[in-house]
Amino acid sequence: MNLLDQYRDMHAAGHFPGHSTEKWSDDIKALIAEHQATSILDYGCGKGMQYYTKRLHADWGVEMPALYDPGVPQLADRNILNRSYDLVICTDVMEHLEGAGLYLAFKDILFAANKAAFIAITCRPAKKTLPDGRNCHLTVQPPIWWRGYLEACKGSGFGFGNVDVVMRFEE
Repeated sequence: MNLLDQYRDMHAAGHFPGHSTEKWSDDIKALIAEHQATSILDYGCGKGMQYYTKRLHADWGVEMPALYDPGVPQLADRNILNRSYDLVICTDVMEHLEGAGLYLAFKDILFAANKAAFIAITCRPAKKTLPDGRNCHLTVQPPIWWRGYLEACKGSGFGFGNVDVVMRFEE
């Protein structure tokens, strides 16, 4: 079973509701104000409960963000990535990816963001395991590694060079 299918099964079993965004709410709100962001994409949003039930966007003073998560069938349409957004939010996603999938996620975010991106990454193993037995955090690296990876992606020539990328880490 490939990685995406494993995450789809985990989503179907009730995992990843989308609450990891809440702990970064103040940081995101400040970034929205700083960049006067009105269009927002949550990349890897889980089931979107942070918006549907918690209504974080109302506290931020913005409309409902666009939502994308390839593990949730109703939120998996990549066409949503064909437009640009003032702010792209990505929390608790990157560490769940590896190899080409990790590169694609950074590429998607840098292409979609026209003012700013907020990326939060956990730098330790997860409490959950994938159906194949591996830890859900497939890429566990220190913050300096992640910053270098971002810079390498930016240097690959995609995305907007003037995008303010804010990274936060849980170690």
